[in-house]
Amino acid sequence: MAATVAEPVATVRPTVVEVVICSLQGEVLLNWQCPDERGRLALLEFVTQRAKLMNVNLPLGQLDRLEVSDHRQRAICRILEDRALFVRADYTATADPGEPGVHERSVPSVARPTACHTGSARLRCAFC
Repeated sequence: MAATVAEPVATVRPTVVEVVICSLQGEVLLNWQCPDERGRLALLEFVTQRAKLMNVNLPLGQLDRLEVSDHRQRAICRILEDRALFVRADYTATADPGEPGVHERSVPSVARPTACHTGSARLRCAFC
């Protein structure tokens, strides 16, 4: 009987890549490592306007957040009463410091969070 050796297990940890927080009037309150501030503000404005339209045509309540992700990264747009925020994070697998032989690598698709939609990229909203 052959002895089996357990493979080291990697831990999935998101790494925040950029953050933008702005007032609902478009004034930037915080910009942390955002390469395209104007584009993120336009996205937040677009999401805010579309959420208002959705609520008129399909009154399910106020949109809480919009999440877009694939197996490598995730972006979240959150619209609050007095501000909006955009956060983007990358998913990486890192080794447990006590485990030799596991190097940081991209997370395989089986390790990503479950999706409410199918496809290579998913769109998830507070209504799902």
